[in-house]
Amino acid sequence: MKAREFQEKVEEKMVAIFGRDLVKTEFDSLKFDDLGHNHKSVYGPRIDVAVGPFNPRLPNHDVGIDDTEKMKQHPLTQKLFTEGNKGDTRGTVDSLWNDLSRCYLAVEVEFNGSSKHIMGGIINAVSSGSIGVVVGNKNTINKLKRISNYLLRLNDYGLVKTNNLGNLWVFEDIEFLDFLKSIN
Repeated sequence: MKAREFQEKVEEKMVAIFGRDLVKTEFDSLKFDDLGHNHKSVYGPRIDVAVGPFNPRLPNHDVGIDDTEKMKQHPLTQKLFTEGNKGDTRGTVDSLWNDLSRCYLAVEVEFNGSSKHIMGGIINAVSSGSIGVVVGNKNTINKLKRISNYLLRLNDYGLVKTNNLGNLWVFEDIEFLDFLKSIN
């Protein structure tokens, strides 16, 4: 299956779970950024599939407003933390939640590309979403897991100054579709 076709399947499943208004494809991560909304001067990734609620203004975080916080109780969030493929105990929903996110869930589809390209997808997902999900296929899943393990090691060693890497989930394509199907 091609990446675009998979993205459409994920969108369809997300719309069934969250409704049309909360699901966006090719979501412009700079859309709500008053300080850096110009794509000519600031890199702004387009997230393959983003699920809201969306944080309307990043400066609101200065006063403690995170519109995604209510999603900590959503069944998808709870299932990720209880049955997801984390394979470890890095922390609780509260300790791993990216409260400086643009959206509740940021899904990046990585079916090809160099290691640097895939690393960029991981960074885009975890920095844009309260929860970041990166999905690979049989050709990229091992590379994706190795890169995410590398980034998590850097985070554990304190070499990366962010707590956002803990909000990363890595899935293989079929595994992720099955996971979404189990939410309905």
